[in-house]
Amino acid sequence: MYQLNAYSCGSGSSDLLFTGDNLDYKDFQIARIPWNLKVIKLSGVVGIGIDNEERAWFWSEGLKIMLKPNVTKIACGWTHVLFISEEKAYSYGQGAFGQLGLGNVKRCANPENLQINGCINVGCGFRTSFVITREGTFCFGENRGYQLGLPIKSNIKEPTLNPLIEIPGIIEGGNKHTASLNKGRLFVWGQNNYGQLGILAMESQVPTQVNFHKEISQIGCGWYHTAFSTVDKELYITGRGDLGQQGNGETSNSNEFKLIMSDVDGFSCGSEHNLAISNGRVFSWGWNEHGNLGIGTQENQVVPLQVSIENPIRVICGGAISYIISS
Repeated sequence: MYQLNAYSCGSGSSDLLFTGDNLDYKDFQIARIPWNLKVIKLSGVVGIGIDNEERAWFWSEGLKIMLKPNVTKIACGWTHVLFISEEKAYSYGQGAFGQLGLGNVKRCANPENLQINGCINVGCGFRTSFVITREGTFCFGENRGYQLGLPIKSNIKEPTLNPLIEIPGIIEGGNKHTASLNKGRLFVWGQNNYGQLGILAMESQVPTQVNFHKEISQIGCGWYHTAFSTVDKELYITGRGDLGQQGNGETSNSNEFKLIMSDVDGFSCGSEHNLAISNGRVFSWGWNEHGNLGIGTQENQVVPLQVSIENPIRVICGGAISYIISS
């Protein structure tokens, strides 16, 4: 098996770059990740990954630990993570909005079993959690923007079945909005103050399908923007644009998904920036205060710019951080 290389850039304040210090980097540096991770999820302050032996690892400032063996799925909120081991869902980290699913518990010293059976996937937003089972989707966490997809404007602190969410394949969350992918169809809910739902209404209290003429294969959420790619490798984005998040050369918001790139083999959304792989090259655009675009400057970019890392396999963004995994 060929050797994979990891590179990171952006904010180093939470010790997520694996560079041996807490400095910001505006060029991609070698990331000395101590585990061979095949899946990685990031926020701006925590990270979680699955290694080749199906173990889940967690890292944050001053902390690097193995959470559990036999892990199949992971998700990352801002300060908490979810994962599935042997069809059971676990939460770990901290959060005062119910996103741990443990009632009034605000911090986990160890992973906690959420007592949900038949789990097949998990998803997180900034302060939200979703556990997908064969019977339906459970949600918990902040709901003041209806980002849980329930028409109740209050936080939910224990796993609650949401019958309004069709059993999806993937759920991704932003700051106060959520997107799900179900058999090539996109559903959105929550706040829409920047157009991040891709619909005209100012909010959607419950899941709403976005009418689109092509089958969708991947979805992603920034804090206030949403992106998806299609089976024919086109990348579309909607939502906030003042920092260049739209990648279309403008700094205005949009409430409709617009084509940004073609021939896209994968992408990832940070809080206000994006990375994508196209034709064997990595491109980045959007907010760049911490150098998280990896282009040698800290200037925001309104169009995709090529990054000087060759042979990319996947890109991962979170907060003001970017990773590239290459061969």
